[in-house]
Amino acid sequence: MRNRQFITREEINHSVVKQFDLLLREYIKEKALKQGLPTVSYFADKCCLSTGYFGQLVKTETGRTAKDFINDHLLTAAKEQLNDERLSINQVAESLGFEYPQHFVRFFKLRTGMTPKEYRNVG
Repeated sequence: MRNRQFITREEINHSVVKQFDLLLREYIKEKALKQGLPTVSYFADKCCLSTGYFGQLVKTETGRTAKDFINDHLLTAAKEQLNDERLSINQVAESLGFEYPQHFVRFFKLRTGMTPKEYRNVG
């Protein structure tokens, strides 16, 4: 009986992370422009969990904090959008939910070692 509880808990944790991943992708695509940068508390609420418990669950399941998980997705989306030359860097920043373009530039440079403009020139 104990074994079964453990497996069920593991499956639940896994499904929460899967749901988080799907909600985050949808948020970045459809809501970030109007609602701003995604937050851990937003997704914890969507999964009906406290922010602390949600953060711990994500860390246990993925080995990364929920905030890092969000930032990884934002960075991936940023790179994809920067590959579209028709979008200005300001448009990319705005579509991802950054209130100010310079915050986006700082976020991007911190994670890649180059500015969005440099990234574009290399790619």
